[in-house]
Amino acid sequence: MEPIGDALGVQQRSIEDRCVGSLLSVMIGDALGAAVEGFSAPEIEEEFPGGVTKYEARPHMGLWHLGPRRAMYTDDTNAALGLASSLVECQGLNPKHCALAYAHFWQHKPIRGCPPSASRTMQALLNGKPYTETGTMQFKDGSWANGGPMRIAPIGIAFRNATDDELYEAVRQALLSTHVHPDSVDAAFIICKTISMAMHHPAEAPVSDFDVGHLLQTLLAASKSKDMKERIQTIIDHRSDQFESLAKELEFHRLELADEFQIVAVDAVAVVLWTLVRHFNIPPHEMITKIIGYGGDTDT
Repeated sequence: MEPIGDALGVQQRSIEDRCVGSLLSVMIGDALGAAVEGFSAPEIEEEFPGGVTKYEARPHMGLWHLGPRRAMYTDDTNAALGLASSLVECQGLNPKHCALAYAHFWQHKPIRGCPPSASRTMQALLNGKPYTETGTMQFKDGSWANGGPMRIAPIGIAFRNATDDELYEAVRQALLSTHVHPDSVDAAFIICKTISMAMHHPAEAPVSDFDVGHLLQTLLAASKSKDMKERIQTIIDHRSDQFESLAKELEFHRLELADEFQIVAVDAVAVVLWTLVRHFNIPPHEMITKIIGYGGDTDT
């Protein structure tokens, strides 16, 4: 099989190749995990003993009435594409344009599904409500959920050479219309910082030379949220443990709202980081299968 980078005419492990890989990983993981979103780890293990390794035809959460879908991404990738398209169109970050891009991509057919609170925010943006106000429209202090981290990869790519303060501000501006809670912003910042550090790994150096211990210590120092810092420290202390032990230490919080389920952003990012450092030397597609197997918000 021809490598995707070769098919696109970009040199392997070049910046362009890494950009493509980062965004494709979002899309592939989303489309694979959508089939089991909301499942527990034991439920996934029982139905898929070897893990979810191919696109399954299943109804997507919130879109049961549309029947089975296969190899289709969800609102998670849709929001990331909205952000990426805005960055390209504006040749930089324009928070207002970015907010409207989210809303316009939300309108795209086929519909991708979206939590009711997020749908109300998208409709408010289309109705002309200022993007500086919609981030607290559903929740007084802003959403704690992981809608920020799941879309933020394009900022990590575009601002890979920024200082930490510049990167954090870019993340905050990109999420201003939807996720303003400090924990959600910081969780998304940590994803971007991880992407930035990975993209600066020398192309000629083996991937195995990437120092995940240094990554964690750098993220711990850069994080601005007490809850995110605590989770990174827990990962550092338990990076060799099995996932069940880590989950017990972190005491994951599942947000049970009146009409939807979501995962707290700092918990979602903690699972991503732990999987990265615990299983760093396995192929990326196997890492995606592992993280889906942990259950919960599996498309994110």
